[in-house]
Amino acid sequence: MAKLADLQKWLEGVEGGNAPRAYSLVKLARGAGLFTTGGRGRGAPEMTPSDFANIVLLALSDATPNEAPERVKALGDLPLHLFAFAPEGNDIEVEGHYVDEHYRDMLPGFMAAAPKTARDYLTAFFTAAAEGKVELCRFTWWTLKDGVHQTTLEIEAHDPDYRGALSGDTWAEGPGHIGRRFEFSDFKFETVPLQKTTTAQLHSGAIEALIRMAGGDDG
Repeated sequence: MAKLADLQKWLEGVEGGNAPRAYSLVKLARGAGLFTTGGRGRGAPEMTPSDFANIVLLALSDATPNEAPERVKALGDLPLHLFAFAPEGNDIEVEGHYVDEHYRDMLPGFMAAAPKTARDYLTAFFTAAAEGKVELCRFTWWTLKDGVHQTTLEIEAHDPDYRGALSGDTWAEGPGHIGRRFEFSDFKFETVPLQKTTTAQLHSGAIEALIRMAGGDDG
């Protein structure tokens, strides 16, 4: 598994090669207890799935280095608001608190129960990645949207052959070949029209790089 220096190098790439910003973000997040600490150099500790979750949240935080630690904590605590799955390409949306009771079999294979927060999902994802149990569709996006009344983290969890399933009848073989979307949000004002603006995104290429660092196969 990777060291913190590897995650910082990944973050530098996500930040468009901005090494000073990546360094500052990681330094302050580390100081706030968001990453495993220990020795340095060869003695530096290996990163855990929780550390991988936090580097993702740091990359999506769209915050100044000083604001980033609290922003990462807030994003990680966003509760599951909606779960959507798409048999044959037709989205079915379910409120988060109904998933375990009625739709647990629609969850990704590496999840035994619906995640309660964004950090729960990301930690489960990178735990599975470390065991080589995660594959990723090349059309996957993880997106942060900020709005007047809400912050939403959208995580797509498409299967590797999701696009093939859309063009054929793969659905008949079982619910494994479907697209999924988790929305973690602090949205509270049901009567107010949604006004969301994309502030940060991670595409499958960046996510696959983290899967490789976690010790898994990128599919």
